[in-house]
Amino acid sequence: MAGDWLKFEKATLDKPEVFAIAADLGLDPDAVLGKLLRVWSWFDTHTESGNARRVTSVLLDRIAGATGFTTAMVSVGWMEVTEDGVQQPGFDKHTGQSAKTRATTARRVAKSRSGNGECNGAGVTNDGTSALAREEKRREEVEALKATGQQADHDGDGGLPTGIQPPATPGEVKPLRAAPRKAKTAKRFPEFWAAYPVKKGRADAEKKWKSKGCDEIADEIIQHVRMMEREDDQWRRGFVPHGSTNVNGGHWPDEPVKDKEQVHQTTPAPAPETFGAKAVAARNNTETPLERAMAYIRHQASLGAYGEGEEGQQRMREAMQEAREKHGGGQ
Repeated sequence: MAGDWLKFEKATLDKPEVFAIAADLGLDPDAVLGKLLRVWSWFDTHTESGNARRVTSVLLDRIAGATGFTTAMVSVGWMEVTEDGVQQPGFDKHTGQSAKTRATTARRVAKSRSGNGECNGAGVTNDGTSALAREEKRREEVEALKATGQQADHDGDGGLPTGIQPPATPGEVKPLRAAPRKAKTAKRFPEFWAAYPVKKGRADAEKKWKSKGCDEIADEIIQHVRMMEREDDQWRRGFVPHGSTNVNGGHWPDEPVKDKEQVHQTTPAPAPETFGAKAVAARNNTETPLERAMAYIRHQASLGAYGEGEEGQQRMREAMQEAREKHGGGQ
């Protein structure tokens, strides 16, 4: 696709910020560049303004593949952590559609000028202005086609999508008829939501599910959720992304993360069938007060009530110890 690229300056290879991040994390500068491209690509794909709401530093570190990478980017001014999530400064200047449009326009204008040979006086100004005017007119035509759900090929190969007829005369743009699109539904979203452990942001998650056409791969997504609950150590400790984040990021191909040093401290996440009024009523008839208290604490941890990292784990363990002392469970 024409939009699957990033604006990357050659000067970035030797910028002081890159060497500062490398020194802070003990990485090779070339490795830092690769991780920066991964982070910038994620922002370009999954955000429109560089503001990733509800995304934590821990999740961004996973995307970069290095613990502490987000903090290192913050220290050099290339990332901001807010109350709502994380934000990439200068997104519109270096990333996003507006930056790509400016870069493409500049390249085409430069190519047009070089193709006209050497010019003198007013001819140089006229040629540059003409190229800019043609580019602006071309962009307006593309936007008009996008507004009707139609898009012609403007990459210079002269091809048109199947089922679209070209204008009768050069320069004349007529309404184009696109091939019919298959309707996207969210009929199987309730099954996914019933299986997903974090019950927050349902409306947003359902909207993303429908826009991505996830009904066609619903079985694969639901199976992945259940596998992550069983095998991913971060999920088992309660660090589960919201459903909308999972769907929008297309995380179902992800492999479970194993943390060998903390396996003995993890607590399995509650199974989906343990939630809901019927499940609560059934447990009340069979569970002891201590078991009900422990189930409640694990559920709160899955929602992030105790915080993140080792501090969150310590608070959860303290809550469990208080429950044992209150209900006679001992150590």
